[in-house]
Amino acid sequence: MCVALITGASCIAQSPPKLPQSAAVIAEIKETFTIGGKPIPPEIFRDFGDGNLADSKNIWVAVDAVAATKSNLYADHVSKQASWVVQKSAPDGDGAVEKTAYRYFGATNNGLLIAVASYSGGGSGDFFTLHVLHVVARHAFDFDGNVYERSELINLRRLPLGNRREGDVTISGNAITISTSGRVDAGASNTSKRQVIEAYRP
Repeated sequence: MCVALITGASCIAQSPPKLPQSAAVIAEIKETFTIGGKPIPPEIFRDFGDGNLADSKNIWVAVDAVAATKSNLYADHVSKQASWVVQKSAPDGDGAVEKTAYRYFGATNNGLLIAVASYSGGGSGDFFTLHVLHVVARHAFDFDGNVYERSELINLRRLPLGNRREGDVTISGNAITISTSGRVDAGASNTSKRQVIEAYRP
């Protein structure tokens, strides 16, 4: 690989370095949705669109999971509550606290990751969304032009489940079964008590 910032300038071609640790990072994300034992911050799901109720199309669709876990952007406190990982912002001027949480269910046979996230902007609503994700190691350049490897978490599909939802998700092969107990919110993409979707790459 050779990159010259000035037209006509010469540079020395170099191959991307082999970083064997990336395979271990990807394997850990698929197994536990953690990096070095630290949960991936829930607020990435807010930025994947869960916190944006005004737009129906995805805008931010990928994040470097390693960088996010070490970042100031996602530095709000993270805690574990039963099977959920929860992240809360500091209160704003009105005292409202933004809360994002997720429960990770595991990987499908074809290597896609399944999680359900919830988002509350500080009001009474608590909106749930199923996420189908793909994680892959990619090469990129840092600020100094050095090649590094990032663990890119890509949001392939978002499925709104409604407000204050209760239920469960199970994985069988590549099939995702979504069951809902209690009432089914009108904001859900499917108002049946049970639905099955196939997780696959487009």
